[in-house]
Amino acid sequence: MVVTRSSNAHYITYMTEYFNKLFPLIKDLQFTSGGPIIAFQVENEFGNKARGQSQPDTAYLKTIIKVMEDNGLTALKFTADSVISSGTAGSVEGAMMTANLGSGASQALTKLKQLQPDKPLWVMEFWTGSWDHWFEEHSTKTAASCANTMNAILSFPANVNLYVFHGGSDFGFMNSATYQSSFPTYRSDVSS
Repeated sequence: MVVTRSSNAHYITYMTEYFNKLFPLIKDLQFTSGGPIIAFQVENEFGNKARGQSQPDTAYLKTIIKVMEDNGLTALKFTADSVISSGTAGSVEGAMMTANLGSGASQALTKLKQLQPDKPLWVMEFWTGSWDHWFEEHSTKTAASCANTMNAILSFPANVNLYVFHGGSDFGFMNSATYQSSFPTYRSDVSS
């Protein structure tokens, strides 16, 4: 049985096979080779999956870093989590922790600074908006709310990426969904 996003032997085999095809294609695109890629994300919000576990599966994250390094990816490596709720659950040695947030920037960046005092602060995902679920109202944020959070991030000071600056479309039913514990458990996301 394959257990995704884990150190499950079957998953690691397939993941490594895929990465061994992908990473050589982007190796020469690193800034160290004159290309545009400055950093590589090891995992996304793995802390959400690992939260509450007595031992998060860091072997999985370490394997990703090893496969990256074996394929010559030397640029900065990072993880991205909601640090207030996940703490260090999604982190791994060899990768800088970054924060994902939609508000509460001062609290999240204070926590991130406590967790890694010797590293720069970076909001990897500043949620300026959100996806919509089928049959629900369109999700919006006010310009003032976004401006206040952005000012808090830049005043801290920290680096920031906007998420999502521009969305895209998927074909058929290939767009994402959100799981929740109460009915309806499967909440399909609108594609664009």
